[in-house]
Amino acid sequence: MVFTTPEKCHKFIRYLSEKDDSVRYMNIVSGSFEHMIDIANQTHRKLVVDFPVSNPSKKYILYDSESKRINASIALRL
Repeated sequence: MVFTTPEKCHKFIRYLSEKDDSVRYMNIVSGSFEHMIDIANQTHRKLVVDFPVSNPSKKYILYDSESKRINASIALRL
């Protein structure tokens, strides 16, 4: 996951820790968007930018390392 501000990262970590007390360790790094895409490509994972925690209808960006494409998505809570 990639966050555009440190505050959004901290908010998400607080959210996770409230939902699951087994969340003990996270590796947090800082870098450019290009660097994050390189990491996603090397590990063959998707990259989510600013996943909406408190606003379920908010748009977010999803990078797919398999197709090498950036997609806009909307999270919906049903």
